[in-house]
Amino acid sequence: MLNIPDAYQDARFNHDVDTMTGYTTRSLLSMPIIDSSGEVIGVAQVINKKDGSCFTPADEKVFESYLQFCGIGLKNAQLYERSQLEVKRNQVLLDLARIIFEEQSAIEQMVYRIMIHMQSLLQCVRVQILLTDDGPQ
Repeated sequence: MLNIPDAYQDARFNHDVDTMTGYTTRSLLSMPIIDSSGEVIGVAQVINKKDGSCFTPADEKVFESYLQFCGIGLKNAQLYERSQLEVKRNQVLLDLARIIFEEQSAIEQMVYRIMIHMQSLLQCVRVQILLTDDGPQ
């Protein structure tokens, strides 16, 4: 936790952002966002109380309590996002398996479809497939 009552009197404060934006930071309060397992997953910061006063120990407690709920919500959102990505990857693999095993088509079409699915699965810009030629000897 970091509670800075007068930002311009604190050596850790970088006032360059205020200079660039024209904003004046008077006080700030920063705390880690911690998930349910105790892992830090982010940092939150509040700047300048509306009434012009500094952040108090009571503000610190309220902020900390609020961030505990935020940590749980953010972790759940991360887990959901990862599960959705896994679902998408699995769907791409299933589609690829369907193409390979259900459709008998020309080799060019097969390679093209495999490349499209690989590109989607691996989120890459380009895919190349090189095949050996077991033609007449």
